[in-house]
Amino acid sequence: MELVNFIIDMDPKMRFMFLTFAVGIPSFVVYYKHEVLGDTKPHPITWLIWFVTQVAATVGMWIGGGGYGMYYYVFYSFTIFLIFCTTLYMNGGMDVVKKDIVCLLVCVIGIAIWALFDNPVLGIIILTLVDVYAFDPTYRKSFYKPWSESMWGWGLSLPIYLFSVLAMEEYNPLTVVYPIGMFICTTI
Repeated sequence: MELVNFIIDMDPKMRFMFLTFAVGIPSFVVYYKHEVLGDTKPHPITWLIWFVTQVAATVGMWIGGGGYGMYYYVFYSFTIFLIFCTTLYMNGGMDVVKKDIVCLLVCVIGIAIWALFDNPVLGIIILTLVDVYAFDPTYRKSFYKPWSESMWGWGLSLPIYLFSVLAMEEYNPLTVVYPIGMFICTTI
């Protein structure tokens, strides 16, 4: 009964944070399991870019007052880095083409623009666009090798973005642009 009362009395933003983790952790475990077993073959450039943009977007959410909604992105940054490292170890530089390197350079340029103009909102918009662009190597790979990705891993990640937005303590471009952009790209 105490647990029920605790949940009822809990801050609604905190409830959404727990929901984000409740869906996000299994999503990561499923995706990572498929990667380790060799069923899923992530594209290394995509995951490197996602790591860099994820960390920067998390900083933006912190600056924007994201609160509970931001906490999952801290955890997710570590999981993205783990997937990237495992991808390099297991798959090396598979299917890396010039377009992928351009995508990585655009990512670096986006972060440089954020730093140069000292404008976090502009930075989040640029990083979100870079992250959207970073889906291209994975989209391309998935088009030619559709079973090289985990549908469960991707599918489970969809509610994460919605729950994390609902957990945000402040709603502004720094806290919602990135998760909404990722929801749209993941859905596609």
